[in-house]
Amino acid sequence: MFQLLTRLLPRAVALLALVPLAAAQVLYETRFDDDSGWTFDAPNGLGTEWKVDNRPGTAPFGPWRSEPSSLNYNNDVDYAGNALSAGKSAFSPVIAIGGASGVPTLVFWCNRRLSEVSCDVHEQLTLRIREGSIVRLSTCLTCSNCVGAPLLLSPCSLNGWHEHVVPLDASWGNIRVEFNFRGDAIANDGAGYFVDDLTIVDMAPTSTYCIAKPNSLGCVAAITTSGAPDLTSNDAFTITASQVLNQKNGVFFYGAGGPNAAPFLGGTLCVRSPVKRMPPTNSNGNPQPEDCSGTLAIDFNAWLRGGFDPMLSAGQRINGQFWYRDPADPFRAGLSGGIEFAVLP
Repeated sequence: MFQLLTRLLPRAVALLALVPLAAAQVLYETRFDDDSGWTFDAPNGLGTEWKVDNRPGTAPFGPWRSEPSSLNYNNDVDYAGNALSAGKSAFSPVIAIGGASGVPTLVFWCNRRLSEVSCDVHEQLTLRIREGSIVRLSTCLTCSNCVGAPLLLSPCSLNGWHEHVVPLDASWGNIRVEFNFRGDAIANDGAGYFVDDLTIVDMAPTSTYCIAKPNSLGCVAAITTSGAPDLTSNDAFTITASQVLNQKNGVFFYGAGGPNAAPFLGGTLCVRSPVKRMPPTNSNGNPQPEDCSGTLAIDFNAWLRGGFDPMLSAGQRINGQFWYRDPADPFRAGLSGGIEFAVLP
């Protein structure tokens, strides 16, 4: 049966048709050509502060992603401090996201030029989303244990400019974006921290559809996602099927031809041809005997970044589904329901 799936889901890159997708509405955008609308805490005792400029020009990978400037934290040379501080913040203007019809999504690029590589209480950069005085989201960008902020995104890389994508919630209404830097007085001789090309867009929501096939134990796989699909983001867009058989191989397959609901292997094929399959993954879960403790998961953003399917592009609407082995099933196959999402433009 795996051979049948191989014939139906060829390894060769298929020419994926582009499905018309309404352009994502831009709710807010700044390239930091200037500091319009942004406010900053006062500098520390050595003049280190948040500001919008193009210094220091010697910053590795450049002091901006798009000319002529960026939002950055330094004193035009480094980010020297004179004590362990509670942090200095840069605040965006108030941004209305309550009218979003899909998922308001924050996208920004950063360049981390800090001297410390280790993850400790020093040199922490925290992203916060505020609704008035309420902190709706707080995530550490520099390590996994920022004071009062868990790691929700991939830590900022030291390898140059890279992108972060953060799904927000329209129910928060009017928000402000805050970047908070908490430093120390030890060896702060790097160029500092840089942010550029920040936007908030109204993205088409990720949705599930189609009927999953009950497996030989009567369990129905539940398909879910976390994160946001993006061609260049370092953050994960994880697609997960839970309640599948334990210790079984499975495959996520997808296409851009739209949703489907055709009979397939005793269940429903939720994806229109042509389709492409990703490498097999194991469901893990409990050791034998068989139960429904297995989980299949893939990071679609890692697939996008890796360039494994050059026909994928920003703005495409993608449909996908999991197949997994089920030896006691007459077709020896289990199927999840379908997932539909749009790649961030």
